[in-house]
Amino acid sequence: MALKILNTIGCDMGITSEAYVRINNYNIDKVNGYINISYSTYFNEDNSKNTTLNNIMPIGMINGIPIKNIKIGDSMTIPLKKEITQKITTYQLEPIKKEVTREIDTTIDGVTTTGKTTSIETVMEEVPVVNESKISVPDMSILENVNVFQFCYEKLKEKLLLVFDNIIDC
Repeated sequence: MALKILNTIGCDMGITSEAYVRINNYNIDKVNGYINISYSTYFNEDNSKNTTLNNIMPIGMINGIPIKNIKIGDSMTIPLKKEITQKITTYQLEPIKKEVTREIDTTIDGVTTTGKTTSIETVMEEVPVVNESKISVPDMSILENVNVFQFCYEKLKEKLLLVFDNIIDC
């Protein structure tokens, strides 16, 4: 599996219209929620097949040596996250007007009588306050029931299509 860029591009080894991009590996970070893809780009498909330099090659041959192009790069990171709303309840003191009833004992000529008095007072009470915030959390569900390698190629192709308009799957 690979991608071929049919646009004419310049690279450190010259000009090609058959750049061949192949994924070397991918690493999934479940804790932080991303996939890091490492890939190599070759001058053309034939040059990608001989990845050892044990053979003596004629001058100008670049078999097995990845080329470099700043627009293509050699790695990319795909976020695997979803946004959730987090609700946090805190309590804060707020002034509240409340009707307060108190018992009052009154003594007149040695006779004690009990009565009640009602008044409106401002008191401080703890009131619940719900704060909502959006946070990103890792979400591996996008990888369920899919071929991860194929998923990585699709994302790589999406990236390359932002720069090049003529890419085919190989």
